Amino acid sequence: MRRESLPEARPVAAALAAGVGAAVAAAIASLPPGAGHGRLGSLTGEVLGSPVFWVLLPVVAAASGVSLFLLARATVRREDIPFAEAWAVWEPLAWGASAPIFALLIDPWSFSGSSGVLALAGLGLGVLVVMHRHGRLARAAGCGQPEEGSDRQPSRLVIASLAVAIPTLVVAMGPAWWPALSGDEPHYLLYARSIAVDRDIDLGADYDEGGYRSFYPPDLPPHTKP
Repeated sequence: MRRESLPEARPVAAALAAGVGAAVAAAIASLPPGAGHGRLGSLTGEVLGSPVFWVLLPVVAAASGVSLFLLARATVRREDIPFAEAWAVWEPLAWGASAPIFALLIDPWSFSGSSGVLALAGLGLGVLVVMHRHGRLARAAGCGQPEEGSDRQPSRLVIASLAVAIPTLVVAMGPAWWPALSGDEPHYLLYARSIAVDRDIDLGADYDEGGYRSFYPPDLPPHTKP
């Protein structure tokens, strides 16, 4: 096991990235609705001031570092490769877990939180990269070429299909917390109703009181923040 070929800063950076991603997602979930809305950098200040962020960061970073180390060590023993190569196989999981960091740029301008979607997308991409690197290791070892009649290619096709189908089903038929695929038209009608009936464009009460029920019976996710 030749761990000396792996720069010490590399696993530390990956583990910290995973910790920051998870801590950002948890901190944003703990903030009141509308926190940091509409001002670039304001949400970052809210997150950095949250105790949830500082409690979760070291815990997740440590857990991620230990988990990746154990996975890499198992790969070294199984594949007989240097530790640096084994670490490179699993490292994308940590960087994928850091994707919620981008919510700090998206959420101040979004009506719905993006950290959960970013986490799923980042981890999904990380898993795909890990699978690709595992396949490359197998081919380099001379055991990755499918034999005649092998089902390796169909299996990859199934995996790729599921990677597209599962997120689509989550969006289209997902749990109640996921906004319905309603388009923007009900919101436009509600704006017009508020102008005509209330003589203003303060839509908070209109959403809370269901002012859209006469033309859109389901719950309408608010396009407003405090």
